[in-house]
Amino acid sequence: MTSQAMLIHAQSAILSAAVVLAGSLVAPSAHAQGARSISCTPTTVSADGASPTPAVNPIAQALRLAAPGATIDLSMGDYPAFGVGFDNKNDASNAPISGGTSGQPIVVRGGRGVRIVPNGKGDTIAICQQIACGYITFEDLAIVPGTRAGVIFYRSGPDQVHRGFSFHDCDILGEYDHARASGPGSKWGVSAHQIADFEWRGVSRASRIENIKDEHAFYLQNTLGDVRIENVEAKRLGRTFVQLVARSHEGPAATGTVTIKKCKVDDAGIAAGDAYKGGYAITIAGTGPQCTVRIEGNVVRAGFDAALRKLTKNGEPYGTGACVAWDGGDARANGTVIVERNEFVFAPGCGDRPLASFSACASLKLDGNKFRAGNTKFAALALDPRDELGRPRGKANSKVVLGAQNELTGALEIAGALYANDPAGELKTRYGR
Repeated sequence: MTSQAMLIHAQSAILSAAVVLAGSLVAPSAHAQGARSISCTPTTVSADGASPTPAVNPIAQALRLAAPGATIDLSMGDYPAFGVGFDNKNDASNAPISGGTSGQPIVVRGGRGVRIVPNGKGDTIAICQQIACGYITFEDLAIVPGTRAGVIFYRSGPDQVHRGFSFHDCDILGEYDHARASGPGSKWGVSAHQIADFEWRGVSRASRIENIKDEHAFYLQNTLGDVRIENVEAKRLGRTFVQLVARSHEGPAATGTVTIKKCKVDDAGIAAGDAYKGGYAITIAGTGPQCTVRIEGNVVRAGFDAALRKLTKNGEPYGTGACVAWDGGDARANGTVIVERNEFVFAPGCGDRPLASFSACASLKLDGNKFRAGNTKFAALALDPRDELGRPRGKANSKVVLGAQNELTGALEIAGALYANDPAGELKTRYGR
């Protein structure tokens, strides 16, 4: 055998050994620079055309092998829960990687019949910054939430940011039946602390988030960059669709623009543990002055599913409210809040508070919305609301701007004073430009 042939033979042997290692916890030496194209089944991984090898956790193993810009294709089936960015190289369910880049994200691509399922408890997809990681895009996955979350971004340190994670055409499909009070529980759809450059978006279809037992579809804390939630259909949620907060004791004030756009939400706030009063469907609470929130083209409804109308107590009406901005009892107020072309609609008799309520905004713009209250005891739109004793329920809005006419079915409340069905009267007189 010539020296050149011996070298080729040795390289082939090294590659074969690397392929065998693909099912282990060690990144193969042949892929030291990372694989570009990886295929997975629920039990195997194949990198750059190599023969499939067994894998305990195929997605975690594929992420270990992936170079920036790589595509990981998942064939039909159920895949186990996994994590990214934990400093535990000996855990087969964890990918201790840096991930992709802004120009070359790693793409994990599912498709019809691809599910990510929990390991009986905890979280289904867990992301940590013990090893700084980012820029991973997940496409077309059905995520079954664990007892805590479908997707969780762990609480970060002062200098850590979860940056560049995107979910396109992904669903979070809880299995709890609120009407029958039965089935596996879940706390959150997505729980995220200090995220930036984040997207959860229906691209080719609407994303679905449903049947979350205890709390929020999106629980967003101390966001540190742009966030987009778009084209999502959510229903039967224990608490809110989006709860956006930046509590002072939990991290820095929020920055960037948070966009909630073209989403449809039915029946939020129906957790039995909250006496079926789990907050406004969209809740903005004390983000800080440098954050802009855009709430655009959404439809929020409650009370149109007869099977759920029984979920209330002590003679209280079914349902809570559609949208609120306030200070959350924190020292921080909100920055700019833009509310455009939304439909907030509750069925007759539903709702136990103003349908939409806004306070503590440095600048609030209301442009072409429809506010249709279900319960005539409460306002369709409340600005700078007061409690039963006439005390402000939070800091006052600094500035209110009107765009296209807002349509009210129900009363208008301004600083505790009520005006009946008055979208073009007192509202325009006070705030018209």
